[in-house]
Amino acid sequence: MVCWVDDLLVVARGISGADAMSGMLSVKAPGASLAADKAYQAVAAGTGIKDWAFRWHVSVKAAIDGPTTRQAEENRQGMHPTMKALGLDRVVAVGGSEGFADKLVTRRLLVYAPEADLTMRLIRPNGSYQRGLAMTPRGAVLSLAGEIDTKVLVKLLFPPAPAEAPAAGQGDELVQGPATRPDSAPEEESAQAAITRLVQASDGHAAVYLLNMGMMEPGGGNGESGFPAGLVMGLKDAAQARQAVEQLAKLAPGGSFEGEREGGAQGDDEAQEASATQPASAPAGDQPETYRGAAIHRAGPAQIALLKDRVVVAVSRSALRAAVNAALDNKGGLPADGKTLAMVQLEGQGALLARIDMARLAKTYWPVVLANASDKDSILASIPTTEKIVSMLGSEVVLVQAVDGGILLKSRGYVPLLAKGPLLANFLPFFRFMP
Repeated sequence: MVCWVDDLLVVARGISGADAMSGMLSVKAPGASLAADKAYQAVAAGTGIKDWAFRWHVSVKAAIDGPTTRQAEENRQGMHPTMKALGLDRVVAVGGSEGFADKLVTRRLLVYAPEADLTMRLIRPNGSYQRGLAMTPRGAVLSLAGEIDTKVLVKLLFPPAPAEAPAAGQGDELVQGPATRPDSAPEEESAQAAITRLVQASDGHAAVYLLNMGMMEPGGGNGESGFPAGLVMGLKDAAQARQAVEQLAKLAPGGSFEGEREGGAQGDDEAQEASATQPASAPAGDQPETYRGAAIHRAGPAQIALLKDRVVVAVSRSALRAAVNAALDNKGGLPADGKTLAMVQLEGQGALLARIDMARLAKTYWPVVLANASDKDSILASIPTTEKIVSMLGSEVVLVQAVDGGILLKSRGYVPLLAKGPLLANFLPFFRFMP
């Protein structure tokens, strides 16, 4: 049902809904409008864009609380412990805006939680993404770099057992070791202790990345097993990190690099060039393998490289080598084209920086979409060619800042949100074919 109330168009699913909305709008009560809501005002003020195209707002508190007090209590008690540990149970509202600024699609999103000190949870107050970004392989298609609170990370990885839960007011205390449970196996407890020590040896600067799209990407994969993703963490205590990694390797020993001495593929171009002159050495006895002087340990499917100032964890050889090359050649960070750097500089500093190469995603998956558009009667028959769609895309960046009252996300890119949804929807069905 559709009706006009003054200069507003009301759309409802039925007559009763249209009548109810019409009745609400006919009452000129200032407090009845969303604009009078304090949470909306805070979100709107924190996500302003001069030439905004649209705004959106979700009252999270109203959705959690439900219609009754009893329902609110049940909903909050049933919330996942991880969400509570991050303070997400006290989020009041989430909202944002999108528009155009500096010839780029610009977005703002604010997680509004004035009663929850989210900045003291996972994102380190006044943290910076700079060092994490410098450790990120430059050719990664997806990456997230930043500075996090390792104390909180330990608690999220190994939450305390119910009987050992911290008392009120003690939730931010450092967990000195993993919270083991009565039914935990000794090996599991030892592995948790080793992982805890490894995290505590980190300085909080870290990056996670996806090097390429694996077998789906033209020329990618190269017959290599293992998902091409990795984690890099800066170290403040290299000796403690080495002990933790060695313990993990003993608890879950793995073999040497698959295909390393059988002439297997080398992964990305930088890894090929480096390994051509400095191949991995074979282990002698219990000594770990090395790549360009970095010790490589195997802990189950994971490959762990220890350097003086960082540790790299990956499940594929190319992903691990890319991060080692970035460290030794000082070639980490953003693409060298300068466009992505310009977008990041427009947004300033922040604790976290995420980047996605939309052009590379389109180059990988758009041909698959076109293959399904061969039917003239198909709704996909008129979509642009791969070359055309790639020419319209580029990097998308998201900067995360801790602000008064919550967490602010600021992003820049080339694709509006309403266009990005259908674009990504075409990609997602093909992710199941990735190794």
